[in-house]
Amino acid sequence: NGALTLSSGSNTTVVEGPEVISTPATTLYVPVTPGHAGKTLAIVLNGEEIFKKAVPAAGLPAGSQAVIAIDGLAGESADDTSATPTGTFDYAKLEAAAHPRLLINADDLKTLKTTVQTNAVAKQFHETILARCEEILGEGDLSKALVYNRLTAVSEKALERILFLSYGYRMTGNVAYLQRAEQEMLAACEFSDWNPSHFLDVGEMAFGLAIGYDWLYASLSEQSRATIRKGMIDKALNVAQTKQAKFYRSKTNWNQVCNGGLVCAALAIAEDEPELAKVIVDKALGSINLALQNYAPDGAYPEGFQYWTYGTSYQV
Repeated sequence: NGALTLSSGSNTTVVEGPEVISTPATTLYVPVTPGHAGKTLAIVLNGEEIFKKAVPAAGLPAGSQAVIAIDGLAGESADDTSATPTGTFDYAKLEAAAHPRLLINADDLKTLKTTVQTNAVAKQFHETILARCEEILGEGDLSKALVYNRLTAVSEKALERILFLSYGYRMTGNVAYLQRAEQEMLAACEFSDWNPSHFLDVGEMAFGLAIGYDWLYASLSEQSRATIRKGMIDKALNVAQTKQAKFYRSKTNWNQVCNGGLVCAALAIAEDEPELAKVIVDKALGSINLALQNYAPDGAYPEGFQYWTYGTSYQV
């Protein structure tokens, strides 16, 4: 209705149109009038767009107010790149972030779609993955089958399928890839457990479901999201709090793989399980240095190159 009443206080700025603000402002007031219907409000900080939202075509009800709280924009310290970083993980940033957030984000996906058309090597990888997706559509369902008391082969197969299918769907929009990835995740959640006595099996299964949950989040039904989320909690994250999680004391690739998979699962569901996510991430930060000792003194690995690749991938 054109009326704007400011609360008392300092450092307030009224923005009535595109404007560059270089002076400190604690609060910005942006009046939204009927003439703004269908237009977009964007906030750019130091050249980076940090917020963007369209005003509904019908406008906004008169007298309504929306508050956008943006924390941590000033006074942030630089990353600590020393051998023993200090400080804590900033969970507030994670909870505000949209999906996908593991390995890639929405902007990365846009860039990747261009890259696979212009870069010959990337295009070859892309086409190989899509060919594998087509093969997966014709393969039978996975079942819980232990080989020498291990579920590793099943966990790694589930990881491969979910990772490739999730990639395939995000890059092509082929619904068949989405449906099969969802089917694989729901099937894994029906297993009685992910074989925690051999915790590598849990770590790899958790990673696979974390990727699928995160990358396909917007396209999964709420029921499927709830089932997959519960599967990761019950069969991985909660089990990591028991005596079966011996990898926390390991100096081998077990530490890296199990921590890597669990952390990805924790980050994927952090907005729904913030306290549990914090426990998992903090425990990883407290134990991963044991695995890093494997690279001393020259970067080599006592278990050879194959395990170096395996462990280091999860370390990253």
